[in-house]
Amino acid sequence: MNSYLKAEDTVNGRIGCVWLNLRGVLSELVGLVKFEAKDNVETSDFKTVGTTKTQTKVKGVSGKGTIEMQYHGVSIFSGIVQKFRQTGVLDTFSLTVENNDPNTSLGVRTVTYTGCTLDGDIPSALLDSSAEDGMTISIGFKYTDCTVLKDFSEPANIGRD
Repeated sequence: MNSYLKAEDTVNGRIGCVWLNLRGVLSELVGLVKFEAKDNVETSDFKTVGTTKTQTKVKGVSGKGTIEMQYHGVSIFSGIVQKFRQTGVLDTFSLTVENNDPNTSLGVRTVTYTGCTLDGDIPSALLDSSAEDGMTISIGFKYTDCTVLKDFSEPANIGRD
């Protein structure tokens, strides 16, 4: 007998939120289009005399992500850069992401990313004659740690053939 996940337990990616903690001020990132964070497990090849096998040595892990949001969010992130230009101090921040689709049996998943720093090109201004439906910006960041505060439960809607 084969088991499979039923469609009613697939998570709707539009139901959730992201919270930014910057300088102790907690703000929801309204106008969010997409959030993605990834861990990269860094490895190297390890070769020894006595075998022709190449082993893998884990060296560490690093995290990076992208926030895509409506243009109004430019002031938050360009403000961090502006402060750095003026003071030489680049503020770090934390992000808390919550998936909360009430239409599934999975419950809520909450993950916090800490030690976040901006990474790459940070927009300071934008005009776009083709953006009649609204302009979006993309913000890259790196983080030093992430913690799953609450994880999904096992799906209740399992099909069997």
